[in-house]
Amino acid sequence: MSAATHPVKRGYTIQEAAAYLGIKEWAVYQEMREGRLVGKKRGATTLFDQKELDRYFDDLPDRA
Repeated sequence: MSAATHPVKRGYTIQEAAAYLGIKEWAVYQEMREGRLVGKKRGATTLFDQKELDRYFDDLPDRA
């Protein structure tokens, strides 16, 4: 199917963001509290833009 019929996912819930990043949900909450990961609110739901998740991952330090 084409991208027109299935648009690229943009908003990720906390659970989906954790899976996308390969970390635990509690780590997403911790990174939000510390200001390293920024979500958007829609009612009671926190959503993360894929660009923000990619930026967060890219900003992680490289292994020495």
